[in-house]
Amino acid sequence: MFGVQWGQRSGRKSSHPMGDMTQATQLVRDLPLENANSALAEAAAWLESIHAEAFVPNHWLNLISMLDEAVHARVEELTLTYVGAIPGSPGLAADWRVLTDYLDRLGSAYCEIMEMCGQARNADLAPRLPMVVLRAMRAITRSMKVSWLRYLPPDRGSWESLVRCYRTARGANFTNVMASAYATDEQPSCPLHELTVGVMLAAAAPQGLTPRQVEIAYRIASAHRGGFTVTAGRNEEWRHYLFDLDNPGTPSRIPEQVGTADGLMYFSAEAVLPQLKAKVDASRGAVYALMPNIGYGREFGPGEKLVVVEHVLRFWDDNPPSRRDERRSINTRIHVEVGPQALRAALERAAADAAQTAVFIEGAESPAGEAQNDTRVAGLNVWTLTDFSGRGIGARFSRRLDRWLSVGSLVAFRLERSEKWCVTVVRRLRTDARNQTDVGCEILAKAASLVMLEGLAFSGTLLDLAGTGTVVHSTAVVLPEDAQLNARASLLFAPGTNAPGQSFAMHHGGITQQIRLGTVAENIDGWCRVEFDVVG
Repeated sequence: MFGVQWGQRSGRKSSHPMGDMTQATQLVRDLPLENANSALAEAAAWLESIHAEAFVPNHWLNLISMLDEAVHARVEELTLTYVGAIPGSPGLAADWRVLTDYLDRLGSAYCEIMEMCGQARNADLAPRLPMVVLRAMRAITRSMKVSWLRYLPPDRGSWESLVRCYRTARGANFTNVMASAYATDEQPSCPLHELTVGVMLAAAAPQGLTPRQVEIAYRIASAHRGGFTVTAGRNEEWRHYLFDLDNPGTPSRIPEQVGTADGLMYFSAEAVLPQLKAKVDASRGAVYALMPNIGYGREFGPGEKLVVVEHVLRFWDDNPPSRRDERRSINTRIHVEVGPQALRAALERAAADAAQTAVFIEGAESPAGEAQNDTRVAGLNVWTLTDFSGRGIGARFSRRLDRWLSVGSLVAFRLERSEKWCVTVVRRLRTDARNQTDVGCEILAKAASLVMLEGLAFSGTLLDLAGTGTVVHSTAVVLPEDAQLNARASLLFAPGTNAPGQSFAMHHGGITQQIRLGTVAENIDGWCRVEFDVVG
């Protein structure tokens, strides 16, 4: 299956533990496959330790293939754990780092093999080139997806590597030749289809989706990869996305005037849109539990998959929505809290101060609470708001502390003369030579508040320590529904304090509502943002 060549290029047996195929096979079998994170981390370490210079090409490719096939299922498992679609601890930074490290090493290894296949002295590798290209492109696209899961656009190097693979296939005339990259693939693919998945996922504006939704969008693009129309010649009747092989990056809508260079490719979802619209029509008006199966995996509910289908429909349609709201420049101070715990503490302080003020007004308390509030405000982080739009803000501060601020961090801010806390997530960070940091944030909610939750201790959560059936009280941060942001109402929970389907009486502003929790929409700094439905 893997050939018989082994050892160093010199013909002498390698001292590397994987120089002998029998020993290498046993080492691969010993990978800790019961733990996806550990298995991928160990596989990445092996990929780093084996190099083309140490082995003859066929043996090197055999080793890469063995490692890849052994942990292939673990990639999806760890991805689903990270987005909270299967049991585990979602949103852990260690998981995305392991995923990125493994996928980048795997893609690079296959790309090196791909380059070697074009050398005359490695003619025996030529029959395996289609498989190498497919696997390289799959690894690169998955790594790009992990970037979007972290709210970061893929770097230019990823696009360039993807294009390099496609050009190799085009040069060898197999861009449309169907084959299975892995024995477990449900449908065959080809280099053109693999490129299409990356292009159309980027065209679906994944930067506006939660990690769970990004995974669903990837599955939609992958499932329909053969249905997109791709051409190198312009047809005025189509509305296309333009992708330039000579300048690879996020695809764009075709400008009015476009050249005829060989590197231009045009992607259209014209044939896919009716299939997706049929899924929406079949589900419209149906009760959640009775929604038809629209595919894309059992790990996600029909309702959340429907939301993503509607999202990609908008962006793959003839007239996609604008990706940017108008930004307005401003220069004003804002008070900032970083992290869900800090936000909740700030809201609790504000509630306590409001209660003290109310007591003082009634003549039963001294004004000490007001002075104390001034001291607390002075101690908050102060940034400069530089621009804003209906969906995001830009801000600047004098230094960046990597311990507590990174892409994906929750940042709450309020204007100096406002009591409202706006909740955002960091999408970009840049620090210049003068130690000035610019941060771009997407708005999650424009006015977060604290609510009291009352409900029964729920099995499988930390509240279960009180004893099943015990009525427990806790606080949570509520992010209200916002039609402009296309956001449903949600709650921020500390890890392990909630479960899907759990019911609460939510007390807020003198109003009590009966609510039922849904699945985790996303994980922010280890906390869960959970959407909910009002059921009473």
